[in-house]
Amino acid sequence: MKKVPVFSSLLLFITSILPANGQILSKPEPDASFDRSKGIIIIQAANKGSFFLDDHMMTSLKEGDSLYIINVPGGQHNAKVISDSIAPTYSFILSPGKVLEIKTGKDMLQIMNSHYSFDEVAEKVKGKTVYFISRRHYFNITQTSFVTLQAGSSEYNPVMWFRSISTINGFQVVPGFCIGAGVTYNNYDIPVFYGYNYYADPQCSQLAVLKNVSYLPVYFDVRTHFSSGRVAPFIKFDIGYNILISKKSMQVYNYSYWPSPDNPPYTFKLEGGGLYLSPGIGLRVAINKLIQVIFTAEYTYDSSKSTMASDGEQNGSGSGYHKHLHCFKFNIGIGFQK
Repeated sequence: MKKVPVFSSLLLFITSILPANGQILSKPEPDASFDRSKGIIIIQAANKGSFFLDDHMMTSLKEGDSLYIINVPGGQHNAKVISDSIAPTYSFILSPGKVLEIKTGKDMLQIMNSHYSFDEVAEKVKGKTVYFISRRHYFNITQTSFVTLQAGSSEYNPVMWFRSISTINGFQVVPGFCIGAGVTYNNYDIPVFYGYNYYADPQCSQLAVLKNVSYLPVYFDVRTHFSSGRVAPFIKFDIGYNILISKKSMQVYNYSYWPSPDNPPYTFKLEGGGLYLSPGIGLRVAINKLIQVIFTAEYTYDSSKSTMASDGEQNGSGSGYHKHLHCFKFNIGIGFQK
């Protein structure tokens, strides 16, 4: 273990056992031991000088030093840095399990709460790769659904590839909790199901499917992360409005009967949008401080307005019905933060 050399090993030994002081580390120490009932002080030095904690000289400072004093007992302390003259003493309170940062200037100190957690600093001091996710930041997530499983009739349960792309923008308002607004482009093949009946294509050869129906859900996104480390599981929930981009129609027949005067054709139309919901779970993997890879598994509920009019009825005179789509999606995306 390497400590900041000051006077001698004896001085470091004495300061480390004084009850008001802690252990000083300047380089990663894999075997460092941390007491959660105590706190951590991070020193960022802007100039040369001598740092005193509770009237005990802890270490000499060089410009650009970044030092860690670990296992500092909680409670009230005082600190000062002396360069060329006597400097004022600054008092502060260190809570158990917390981290304070002290920035030193010429005969002065700036003491503030660190936005890094105890665990994050402990991992960094031990030399592990730590990806600090900012406590308050703007973020963007752009993702694609590489697999979409659409729940429907037993005769139509398609697996669709790369039918959705989303972008979400927002802010992390408190550690781990993010809110934002998103928009998704969805393209589906939809089986014609109206009320409790399924319908066949014009040849009555198979289930009628309306191809390439495009929706544009616009929604609020809320997500909670359970870690601020490199790998962070999360849950999320989206709610908004499902916009139908283009109205489509299709002539169909009752699925249970062959075409006949008693089984006339119907015209199925998609007329508008409706409610959009999407709960999900996922995993955020940080590549660096700016970029993350995000994996999500989610259920989506897409609602849209539809009508079914029998042959001979006036356009729009058929009964109205809300079409409900239930999909399970597996997404991969890239997240950016600032």
